[in-house]
Amino acid sequence: MSLNSHLMRDLRRSAADNPTKGYAFLSSDLQVQGRVSFSALSETSKAIAAGLQARAVSQRQCTILIALPAGLDFIQSYFGCLDAGAIAVPVKYPHANRSMAHQVNVAQDSG
Repeated sequence: MSLNSHLMRDLRRSAADNPTKGYAFLSSDLQVQGRVSFSALSETSKAIAAGLQARAVSQRQCTILIALPAGLDFIQSYFGCLDAGAIAVPVKYPHANRSMAHQVNVAQDSG
């Protein structure tokens, strides 16, 4: 069983056993900026996976770059990729007036 399969199995188990518990996203000064329950994360990851699979992601090993700022959207996207069977490749969130050379290199290297 792959690490991705283990992570998704653990998320589903946590959603079933502790549906209201979950993750909190903390800022650099340790203030809670957002929360998502295991149950909500499981449902969101299924919805994202369904969208990816509708685009034929599951028919072949697919690599998906996630270029989101740190936070709950990133976590949901990451688990959605895992749920779809895709390889999630996080990259630094691009900022205005900065080169995207790093993101372009990662995209090329990951296919």
